[in-house]
Amino acid sequence: HRTIFKRCKKEKTWLVIQQMNVHFNRSRMLRLVTDYNWDNIFSQHVNIFKSIQDQDANKAEKIMEEHLKIALVDKELLKKEYPNYFK
Repeated sequence: HRTIFKRCKKEKTWLVIQQMNVHFNRSRMLRLVTDYNWDNIFSQHVNIFKSIQDQDANKAEKIMEEHLKIALVDKELLKKEYPNYFK
């Protein structure tokens, strides 16, 4: 994620987001260590990066929205599987 922000010359934005995203990052890491099927996530990152390189903002935005929606669904699944990790 940081690489994408860096390549878009948005490193300061990345730093601000990191300060606000502690709980989100914790959920994201839990998801990554409990699910080893990373092909879709990796593919989304590659496609986001390619879209940015190609300066196709609409395509990059669409893929990012899909990527973020998965994170929300994953969080709900993690809450059910690991209720003690969430308030």
